[in-house]
Order: sequence, then structure tokens, then C-alpha cells
Amino acid sequence: MTKSFIYISLFDVLYIINYFTYHRDYSFNGGSVSLGIYDDRLEIWNYGLFPRGVSLNNLTELNKSIPRNPLIANVLYYHKICETWGRGVHMIMEECVKAGHPKPFYEQNSLGTLLTIPFKHSLGAGYTTQSVNSDIPSLTIRQKEIISILKQYHELTKEEIRFKLSKSISERWLRNELNALKDSGYITYKGNTRSRKWSIK
Repeated sequence: MTKSFIYISLFDVLYIINYFTYHRDYSFNGGSVSLGIYDDRLEIWNYGLFPRGVSLNNLTELNKSIPRNPLIANVLYYHKICETWGRGVHMIMEECVKAGHPKPFYEQNSLGTLLTIPFKHSLGAGYTTQSVNSDIPSLTIRQKEIISILKQYHELTKEEIRFKLSKSISERWLRNELNALKDSGYITYKGNTRSRKWSIK
């Protein structure tokens, strides 16, 4: 007899995608709202940063609606797909916690925003975590882990870094993280695109 668990409802996933759709920065040509399902989490990536005045620190404290694309937001509201009083973040948090999951969290790099929804049960085998530098401020957990890996192995290609990360991430997200670390002066690279190797600066 198999035992199944409901991780997150389809309604909630669609709500989050619609929420990200009217907050997306459409100046990025070819960008999109991307969804990834892993053994232990759901990740939704969106091109575009928070509106001015909104940060990771005060995100859950605000009850004000500041859509990046008000025309799209109005269409979604007219069809009763979204609400208008700035409760999107709170609703996502509340529904996930109500279903028994750990609280979702947001991360940002120089290009966009990642929402991670951890699952209360893993879909597959467990994984081991790697120690991460906690003394590096203003970086995401993954960026700290990348720095820790490069300190240990000195020079690695993008695929080698991806293989050594404790959690599987997309090639695009890793590329964004590496570029953000390079732009911040933490890491550098040498070689052309195919044979490029990254190292601590």
C-alpha cells in the first residue's frame, strides 16, 4: 500500500504564477516565469526585482499592492484570479503553512526573484547538505555555498559547481548566481564560454 501526500494545491500554484506574471519585468527579452519541481521543494523564478521601497526585510510587513504591471493586474482582478489589496505574499505564506509545509522564502539576485516552497515530505531520497560560509553578508544561501565550494576546489567549471551543490538547480539559475557573484567582486573566471573556469577573486 502506497501513501501519498498533497504537497501544494494546483490552485495555489496557479495563483503564484499569476502573481509573478503581473510583477514580472518585461524589459527582459525572452524572459519568463519558470517553475521547477524538486524532491524537497517547488521553485518559481521571475525576471524582475521587488518594487522600490520593498525589500526581503520588509516584504511580509507590507499590506500595499504595488504591481509592476497594473494593466495585467487589473485584468486578473477583473476575472477574479488575483486580489488588489496587497495580500499576495501573505496568502502564499498562509496557504503553505496551513498545508503543513515550512514557511516559503524569497531570494533575489541581480536579475530577478526566486520563491522557494519547501515540502513537508521529500518526494524522493534524502540529500546531505554542505557547509556554507555564514560570515559573508548580503548573499543568498546558494551564493554562499558556491563560494564555499570554490574555496575548497579552487577552480571549477559551471557544470562542476552545479554537480557539487547540495541541491539541484537549473543551469540558468546557476549562471545568474555566478554572474551576480562576479559583479559583486567575489569570484572571477578565465577561459572562453565552453571551457570557462570559476575561482575566488
